Amino acid sequence: MNKLFLIILFICHVAVSESIDAILEPKVRKLLSTQSDGLLTQCLPKGMRINKGQVLLSQSTALIETEAEQIHLNIKSLKNDESFYRKLSQKKKDQFAEGIINQEEYEAAYYELSKVSNKINAYQLELKKILLKIEQAVIKADINGVVTKQLKHQGEFSRLGEVCIEVIDDSTLYAVFPYDSARLTQLKNKSIAVSISNKFYTARLHSISPEVDAASGLVQIKVALDNSKLGIRSGQKCIVHLHQENE
Repeated sequence: MNKLFLIILFICHVAVSESIDAILEPKVRKLLSTQSDGLLTQCLPKGMRINKGQVLLSQSTALIETEAEQIHLNIKSLKNDESFYRKLSQKKKDQFAEGIINQEEYEAAYYELSKVSNKINAYQLELKKILLKIEQAVIKADINGVVTKQLKHQGEFSRLGEVCIEVIDDSTLYAVFPYDSARLTQLKNKSIAVSISNKFYTARLHSISPEVDAASGLVQIKVALDNSKLGIRSGQKCIVHLHQENE
């Protein structure tokens, strides 16, 4: 009997509540694009669940890895030359101090050392750029969520900045709807529920837009709905029920 009473009471509450149509939006929505030109070796498909830290996009790096290895070899060779010219410069410096050679001979040895050191610095800078490209060739998820759009596929060529997939965090969903700005104070005394296909969920006021539409006097309201069990989908139609608690 008590259960029946509670059901009737809830139905009555819904009946007297203010009902507003809305569409559920995700907590976070991100468009992910490649950071360089390259062939896609991985591009997750639409509908796949993702975890934070998981690789979402990757591009082939074989060519630039070969280039990086060659630069490593060049630096190693130049390091040997640098060691030789550093010892030679010190020897020439001592000889110049003793008056055995003139300043021009000493400066010539030092000049060769400077040339080799500058080449090493240039190669090291180039290597940093290549290593950054290798790092940028792999894009990992910074959220838990799901892939909602796939615009490119594995095996296709993707250019710098080209959007490949869209991902969302749908652990929390938001119902966003317009509301009369003149009645905002009334929201403080209202309990909030969201119904989806006649199933009701408890929700909470998340935010009120600071901007009011000058023509209509409406302001955007966002209410949050817990979706940690992932039983609700972003984009679904819903009805927001605002019930006056003291009624």
